[in-house]
Amino acid sequence: KGDYEKAVQDYTRAIDCNPQLTRAYNQLAWTLSVCPNPKIRNGSRAVDLAKKAVELEPSAYHYDTLAAAYAEAGQFKDAVKIQKRALLMQLTEGRTHALERYTERLRSYEAKKPWRERNAAGMHQAEAPSGKTGPGPITITAMAAVDTPVENPSPASISPPQVPDPQKKEPPERSPSSKSESPVQRQAPNETASKPTEKVETSVPAALASPTKGIGITPFSIIIGASQYRQKAYRIAMKLRSKGDAPFIVRETDPITGEWYKIYLGNFSSALEAWHYIDTRLKHRFRDPQIAYLPYAVMLGKSSSPSENRNQEAMFMSKGYWVYAADDPKRPGQNRLLVGAFEKDAQALELAGRLQQAGENVQVVLR
Repeated sequence: KGDYEKAVQDYTRAIDCNPQLTRAYNQLAWTLSVCPNPKIRNGSRAVDLAKKAVELEPSAYHYDTLAAAYAEAGQFKDAVKIQKRALLMQLTEGRTHALERYTERLRSYEAKKPWRERNAAGMHQAEAPSGKTGPGPITITAMAAVDTPVENPSPASISPPQVPDPQKKEPPERSPSSKSESPVQRQAPNETASKPTEKVETSVPAALASPTKGIGITPFSIIIGASQYRQKAYRIAMKLRSKGDAPFIVRETDPITGEWYKIYLGNFSSALEAWHYIDTRLKHRFRDPQIAYLPYAVMLGKSSSPSENRNQEAMFMSKGYWVYAADDPKRPGQNRLLVGAFEKDAQALELAGRLQQAGENVQVVLR
């Protein structure tokens, strides 16, 4: 309860009694790195202790501590590198409940600022070690996994499944109603990728343009659920990925119910191909998967390396965007790295404008 000197003594004694006690190394390193009392902090010693914790158990939790130690020691380049590794490991393990705090620390190190906890409560790290304590990965059965948030917003109305005609410029829409439905939304709010309090930009930088011809190579995806909780949607998507599926998440904002995270699967060339995937891969796994026609996306770049894909994914996920890979029709063997999936080009242009203003070199493309 604020007696940091005693905490340091206790952790030190624990290490003396058991040199293999990973948690003691980690907690002592964390205390010496982020303690609000400057007399307690010791960056160089913290680095040595954190390295020992990583050596004993190379988890995202311990890399997070090592990054904080590097920052306290003034080695911000190393701190940024290690914190990105912690983020990537966390995503790979599907443990996203501390994602925002990991991201906050990364931004602090990028600004050349060591991390500081303000009180004794903060001295307990954001996430328990993988496999030790804390919530495990979510289990998906019969699609009860995407359940209604506590706030229970007004969901979309029930209607028979419809697949828009790819030749139509503007497929039909349905507006939200107060009618109750299952937690898996058949039609979620229109895509804007902005927060409810933000004003949607009415102008787009001149460098951005919408494709004028075609319907895309793989414009169809399967929507299997929606959640108002980002971390929950991410955990579900990570679980799907571990089963061999190709999920991605699109953030949407409804003026009435607020922000949603829609969970999609796959990129398909036709509705028939998507239905075949549902019949062969998703039967009995999800309550009522539906097909969506979403021809537009925002391209961040191209890649032929899985490691590069993961690095881009970790970087943009820390900013609130899910990056997914789709085949490049012009270059076999190469992937396009995409964000979002949109029914209308204006929605893609709006997101592209935001990313461009943040310094990203992006392009609106057909999926």
